[in-house]
Amino acid sequence: METGTLDISGTCDGEVVTIVWTERGGPDVQPSNGADGYGSQLVIRSVTGQLGGSIAYDWSAEGVIVTLTIAGR
Repeated sequence: METGTLDISGTCDGEVVTIVWTERGGPDVQPSNGADGYGSQLVIRSVTGQLGGSIAYDWSAEGVIVTLTIAGR
């Protein structure tokens, strides 16, 4: 059984909220092939559509880092 860590952190700089999801030490990860699952689609629609934010992915050999940035209204 492979193990790993998940770290979720957030910051607020003025009216910009940043949430960083970092996975390390688990199984190898690969970038999405475009066939996102329901959960991924829900996050994308919520962050980019409803909240007017952005999502950035960093696919490294150590694990994935997902950064969500949302501007206050």
